[in-house]
Amino acid sequence: MKRKLINPFTDVAFKLLFGTEKNKVITIGFLNIILKPESRITDVKFLNTELIEMPDAERTCRVDVLCETEDGTKLIVEMQQGSQINFTNRLVYYGSRLIDMQGQKGDWDYPLKKIHIISLMNFIYEIDNPVFRNDVLLTSRQTGKIFNNSLEFTLLQLPCLDNWNYNDLETDDKKLVYLLKQMENGNMDHDTLFKMVDETKEGKELKEFYKKFLDIANYESLSKEEKFKYDRALDNYNSLRCTYAYHLQQGYEQGVKQGIEQG
Repeated sequence: MKRKLINPFTDVAFKLLFGTEKNKVITIGFLNIILKPESRITDVKFLNTELIEMPDAERTCRVDVLCETEDGTKLIVEMQQGSQINFTNRLVYYGSRLIDMQGQKGDWDYPLKKIHIISLMNFIYEIDNPVFRNDVLLTSRQTGKIFNNSLEFTLLQLPCLDNWNYNDLETDDKKLVYLLKQMENGNMDHDTLFKMVDETKEGKELKEFYKKFLDIANYESLSKEEKFKYDRALDNYNSLRCTYAYHLQQGYEQGVKQGIEQG
């Protein structure tokens, strides 16, 4: 019997894979692949994903995954299904909240720990000439030199890889995202993806990470409670996709109708 994989683009599955203590090894591997840090990340501490600590605050500010590395760098990992108004402003707001929360009363000379936001975007936000990866930080417009590295963003436009094959991808971050997309689409089951990875020329360490990731993402490996939560999340995910497709079609038909009426 084919072993199906959970869809990592659902809220429950994404947080289960990348935001839980029991799967910390997957989070660490993911961060090392995406960020390619000079010093490899060997441990992370998961933090409260609620970014507003004020007890009377009416606005909530919650992220998918928030963790801290050994050097104090705080990392937000977000899975974004569709574009929103002021999408990039929201990411800046998240980062600004984490910077603001570092402030201290009394004598304080503004030493800041780095904030890095990783956004996996299952949509294209750059209409003209979109690229898979954008690394964004504060730089001088005149010199191009880094002004401050306390806040950095890594934006991944996942649909840029839709028409690629695994063996044609040249970087590890693209290969990892390719696996995530196959899991979302249900195009390949656990054993098929496992075999594909095993037959590649990847290094032993990377192969072992991918295999462990696929084993953890196996639906049958979930507990009864995790399966219940995931099944509900998958139903919501599919409903939202259908709703989005309907409104997209309605918008297209309305645009065609207006175009005909206007000649």
